Amino acid sequence: MTLMRLREVTPCRVHRRTIVVLEDAQRQLTLTFYADPHEASRLVRVLERGPQACHPVYDFVRGLLSAFEAGVTRVVLDDVPGEGIGSVLHVQWAGDALVHAEQLPRDTGPGADATLRAWVDRVRPDDFSRGDAGNRP
Repeated sequence: MTLMRLREVTPCRVHRRTIVVLEDAQRQLTLTFYADPHEASRLVRVLERGPQACHPVYDFVRGLLSAFEAGVTRVVLDDVPGEGIGSVLHVQWAGDALVHAEQLPRDTGPGADATLRAWVDRVRPDDFSRGDAGNRP
């Protein structure tokens, strides 16, 4: 993963877009892309507030990642025609997502499989939409 930081944000009046330039920490790589002027303006306003300022949406996402002991492993930016920049975040958990799961007791008595099979044979999709618990085994 290459950590990038914002180097430049320049409006292009001819194309009615804003040019955004990112660079790596060693200043050896740059990534240049166009952004919708409104999105670029919002990005600049957020960055001008400084690292200690409250950014509710970003702080919320950072809190979620922290609570789940997760981190962003990759960000994919894409120019979506007519909409601006779209993105996909790839997130990886530090541990197994099922580490806190509880094992359910299993009915292993005689006929347990037959009871489940009978329920599966009679259950229908509508049974779940009504919130009807009467059809459960």
